[in-house]
Amino acid sequence: MLVGLKDKKLQEAKRFITARSQGLDPCATYNQEEQNNSPGENFCQVIFENRAIHGASARDVFNAFIDVAQNAEIIISEMFGSITIRENNEADTREISQMRLVTSTSQGTLVESNTVMFSEFVEANGESCGLVVADFVDSDELYPYKPEERVRRDTTTVFMVRSFKKKRSGTKAKVISATLDDDELMVVGTRWTCTKIRRNDMNLSADVLRELQESTVSFGDTMKKCIQQRLGMTGIFDPKKATLRGDSSKVQ
Repeated sequence: MLVGLKDKKLQEAKRFITARSQGLDPCATYNQEEQNNSPGENFCQVIFENRAIHGASARDVFNAFIDVAQNAEIIISEMFGSITIRENNEADTREISQMRLVTSTSQGTLVESNTVMFSEFVEANGESCGLVVADFVDSDELYPYKPEERVRRDTTTVFMVRSFKKKRSGTKAKVISATLDDDELMVVGTRWTCTKIRRNDMNLSADVLRELQESTVSFGDTMKKCIQQRLGMTGIFDPKKATLRGDSSKVQ
């Protein structure tokens, strides 16, 4: 069933992220965040960001993103101190995977999520594009949600990493496909994420809600740190700080 959804999901994701990025300088740093935190309502956060990546190839970043996403239970447990288990045992592939996670917060609240991830990487004419879409499962007969016991976290993410040729500084800044001596290869990552915490009918305290919201807000930054760790690098989003771990020289 998931195999049959792959092409459609990836096509929809590419159309969406391309339309969302329309009018933006692909090499510029851009970040937009919106939150709905009205009393009595489900917490919702939407993030859209675009960043140039330094010292790493598009393929390496693509692979690191998938590795980190497919090991989210380890990251959540280590970074946030929350015990997280994966309830499904199906083997993941690079192109299709499903992650059914249950997290116990420091307040003892159980949080569940059920996410399917599709990905592809395409190379042509010296340029490349990696696309990942992760979307929540609304209904799963094998792993049904437990709204009376658990808070539900729904997340949809579209991540695209591209490499393309761009005129070097001092020449007309225009993305082109021809190979010229004054071209440089740029790597750019673009991410859109929407996360919603569904309170269901559970009576959650203010402290519990605050912890859930804070972990949601900080997860994106944690992912970026873990991607850099997986690459064995630091500062890939800052050209002045892009270095290999254990090497103070800049990565060219």
